[in-house]
Amino acid sequence: MITGPRRLKDWARDALAAIEASVLAQVNAAAPVEMAHQLSALAYCIRPETEATHLEWLKTPSRRHGPASLAETLEKVRFLKALGADTWNLSGVTLAKQQAYARQGQSRRPAKTREIKPSRQVIELVCFSSADHAS
Repeated sequence: MITGPRRLKDWARDALAAIEASVLAQVNAAAPVEMAHQLSALAYCIRPETEATHLEWLKTPSRRHGPASLAETLEKVRFLKALGADTWNLSGVTLAKQQAYARQGQSRRPAKTREIKPSRQVIELVCFSSADHAS
């Protein structure tokens, strides 16, 4: 018996919700809740001496190869290490899934990121931050 499209969509939504709940549990285990909240709050704060938020600054790709670009990249790495991003063990989340969440966070404007569910924000910010420090 072939089920209807509505039933299939319901099953797909349930499966995706279960996967996201599993990823959130693993992210919460890797990055303490207080740290994730601090990251979330800090991401939308305006950086000193600029008009950009920390999240916008982190999303900005490096410019040409040179000392200034290297210095800015190292500053981003130091910023993320100060948050503890280098210690987050996300090995329970596949690398492909981490990269997918990081890409979604990268492609979305910070104002739109604020509009999504807080649990999804935490997942994307942690995956983006932990992927970003490796680059």
